[in-house]
Amino acid sequence: MRMPALLRNSTPADAEPDGFFDDAPEWMRVVTCALGAAFVSAAIIVSAVFAAWLASVASTVPAGQAVAAGVQGWLFAHGASPDLVNGRLGLIPWLATLLPLASLRWSAQRLLAERTARPVPRRADVWIRSDIAVLGAGFAGTYALVTFLAATLARLPGASVNPLTAAAAGFALATIGYGLACVDGFRGRLDRLCPRLLQAWRSRLPAWLRTAVRPAWRGTLALGALGCATVVGLLALNASRVASLYADLGPGWVGGFVLTLGQALYLPSAAAWAVAFAAGPGFGVGSGTAFTVRGSEGGALPLVPVLGALPDPGPMPPWVMFAFLVPVVVGAGVGWMAVRPLPRLTSWRRRAAAIGASCGLTGLLWTLIFVLCSGPLGYDRLGHVGVDALPAGAALTGDLLVGGLIALALSALRGRRIARVRPQR
Repeated sequence: MRMPALLRNSTPADAEPDGFFDDAPEWMRVVTCALGAAFVSAAIIVSAVFAAWLASVASTVPAGQAVAAGVQGWLFAHGASPDLVNGRLGLIPWLATLLPLASLRWSAQRLLAERTARPVPRRADVWIRSDIAVLGAGFAGTYALVTFLAATLARLPGASVNPLTAAAAGFALATIGYGLACVDGFRGRLDRLCPRLLQAWRSRLPAWLRTAVRPAWRGTLALGALGCATVVGLLALNASRVASLYADLGPGWVGGFVLTLGQALYLPSAAAWAVAFAAGPGFGVGSGTAFTVRGSEGGALPLVPVLGALPDPGPMPPWVMFAFLVPVVVGAGVGWMAVRPLPRLTSWRRRAAAIGASCGLTGLLWTLIFVLCSGPLGYDRLGHVGVDALPAGAALTGDLLVGGLIALALSALRGRRIARVRPQR
């Protein structure tokens, strides 16, 4: 799966620094880039919320509160959950996170342009270049201060964001954006950025463990893509039910667009729920609801149009049980990718270790995804929406390992065939 266009590299490794920064002090460049990253993404989200407020003729909310709501939406896109009067809004729209992350990466590329273009002597005794680390700390720290101040000032009567939570989320996202910019800027020259770290990666970790990273990453993306395809397919099959829910709500053109956009931002979470469904434990949309391959307990669901694609309460058709084959097939693919780089006559123990590490790492990554794609949507019945991460992660890892065993058996048969053919030559 290709990286989203917003996050692709748009600055070559030998880019020159912006002329505005030629004579500026280092600290001013850091502060300006961090403020610019915050302003670009915040302006887009706040402007969208304010435009929706202007278009809502029945709204009685003051303009200041509309701006505060937009700022809280910007912080929400960072992963900072607003605290409500009764409960918390903790189900993050992770697709919206691409906007501040892309803005951070772009600003970090501007900040690092001079450093990545300037040749420096290679030193093998440092874990990471100190000048790059200091720039990153200043960049992420300044951005965290901006999110802290935004959370402090943007408060609504029924909702507020904890400033410390906002600062931690801002610092984490800025660090990720800065790291992505470093990887782009030093592409093919990471030995000039973190020489000792690369040396430790190559010398201290066994080969089978190093080779497990790429198959696990590809397996994680494959499951995510299949989950997204499942969600889109269910929406297409149940388009009439979804449309009837829109008609019952009657949001109008502007409200319908905002409602549709808000639901689309939760596509990663819906895809994760589809993967948990295929793994076995399934997911829930509040207390008293459960959707598994065995059956569904719908209960009373929130009046959200996209939920019209969920099955009716009752047992599932027998063919739905074959959904568990999806992670098994992906596990077989992950296992096969793990053993392909190994020599053909590698011992079965080393192959089993490579396959186990790849499938186990894939399951671990998806357990983390299950955690991130679940949370509260208020209080009472909606106190937890999504997946029970540990059972779902354990079940998915087991399915992946079953597929890995299939890949191990196929690789063993391949090795035997080669061993039989070679003496005849």
